[in-house]
Amino acid sequence: MEITKGFKNFLSFFVKQGRVDKENLEKAFESLKGYLIDVDVPYEVIEKLFEALKNDLKNIPPGFSGVSYLYYLLYEKIKKFLESKKIIKDKGIFLILGLQGSGKTTFTGKLAKYFLKKGKKVLVVSLDYRRPAAFEQLKTYIEKGILEKDIKNIDFLFLGKKENLENILKLINEKKKDYDIILVDTAGRSYVDEDLLKEISFIYEKLKPEESLLVIDSLMGQEALELSKAFKKYIPITGLVLTKADSDTKGASILSAKYILNAPIYFVSEGEKIDTLREFNADIWTQRILEGIDLEKSLNELFKLDPNYLFTLYNKLLEGEYTLYDLKDELILRLSIDPNLIFYYINLPIFQLTSKFDEKKIKHWIAIINSMTDKERKNHTLFKNTSRIKRVAKGSGTSEKEVKELLKTYAQLKFQAKRYKALQEKEQKKQQKKMKNMFKMLFRGFK
Repeated sequence: MEITKGFKNFLSFFVKQGRVDKENLEKAFESLKGYLIDVDVPYEVIEKLFEALKNDLKNIPPGFSGVSYLYYLLYEKIKKFLESKKIIKDKGIFLILGLQGSGKTTFTGKLAKYFLKKGKKVLVVSLDYRRPAAFEQLKTYIEKGILEKDIKNIDFLFLGKKENLENILKLINEKKKDYDIILVDTAGRSYVDEDLLKEISFIYEKLKPEESLLVIDSLMGQEALELSKAFKKYIPITGLVLTKADSDTKGASILSAKYILNAPIYFVSEGEKIDTLREFNADIWTQRILEGIDLEKSLNELFKLDPNYLFTLYNKLLEGEYTLYDLKDELILRLSIDPNLIFYYINLPIFQLTSKFDEKKIKHWIAIINSMTDKERKNHTLFKNTSRIKRVAKGSGTSEKEVKELLKTYAQLKFQAKRYKALQEKEQKKQQKKMKNMFKMLFRGFK
């Protein structure tokens, strides 16, 4: 996807810089703006995205680095922009709109099967009088792709000549009571012109459809912006459909149409087969645009041993029960987290210590703990004896300096946890005393 390259370069810039500040933010934004405009992302979309990012980056939450929070914001902003809670209606007249060659007619066939599988009675209407074979192609495509038992639940109508348009629209309205779904495949053009739009407007006014679906070719760039503006001017679009989505899409057409029409993306149509219609998933498309990862899957992988495992480790640390065995478990968990996702976890208190460690250091520390005895792992104060440090360093293939660093860091972690718990208890006692005094005053008032 062309749009992906721009975002990838944008994020890589900050990874190399190691920080996000006002100066390099502006510099990177300007570079990305130029790239996105080149691949036909509307300027208005870019500006809105950048303003939102700038505002949110002013307050980076504790535990996040600027670079990681920037990635997180990009992901969330694009996902929120693309997703919608609105679902397609399951009854009424559906107007299918789009340019010739966009995959509009093929989508009509796929949508017919989609509703037949839901047990709906469907009428398919072809108003494409410009292409003599259009109706026959659509009818054959559907009949070949559906189950034999569904044949009785589908009927067809077609417009032979433009002069009969008003009559067939009247007939469609009359048949509305006999079908759950009426799919109306409108005539297409190779470009948007005044005649096409007037005809669409006339059809819309006569049918008053429950859904008006605009089919967008995913390979379109700036054309998608113009197409959306033109259709919006004449009729309200209630939903979008992306076709040719299995191609190496630019991605700009998706953002353009969504921005202009502010309508939900209902479906993604991939390939020619009638079964290749999928409901739109904002997560998947955000990942495609940002070359992202399945965050939910990664979370599940992290917590697959025990959903409360990290919470348990943290509690042990606060209660003074955290041993070098537990530190080893934490280090192993750290290795299991995808490097691109570590910033989703470093705000968890248990990962504060190891959040900045590289893989090499973590593996060295695991080797050091593995070389200790059971007693040493349970009582780190035994390492006051320097001969133990020498033995562990030799057994783990590391240096004495690394062993000392691990022990010092572990001791500091325990000390900080102890101090934090003491502060918590002090605050708790303070609140209890405050509550006690409040009750005393209250009882005095009753005397």
